[in-house]
Amino acid sequence: MTSSIEVPSELAQAASLIFKFRIRGFLWGAFPHGACLAGEIHGDLSERFLEGGLIQTSAIMQLTREHGYLLAHTFTGSCYVLIQPAGNVEQNFGHLYTHEVPQGLED
Repeated sequence: MTSSIEVPSELAQAASLIFKFRIRGFLWGAFPHGACLAGEIHGDLSERFLEGGLIQTSAIMQLTREHGYLLAHTFTGSCYVLIQPAGNVEQNFGHLYTHEVPQGLED
């Protein structure tokens, strides 16, 4: 018997986009946990975490917006796309500069 994981449409939509930053994975329902974020990881490129597992990132150093999504950049250089954050991430990390990444710029 095989099992399949149902992927929320919001996650599938975000995963279909091309981001300017190298994305480590997608955090579903992320919430602030000290200087870090915790949430359900999906699409982990490093394959360190189980799909849908609860993880805690390293310290959040910067927040950016791209394609309407909030991206969290960590101390270790990872970048996560936040899908339906559970907590007020921007308020908790308000001391960090959040900016919109210009669209249509090619490297």
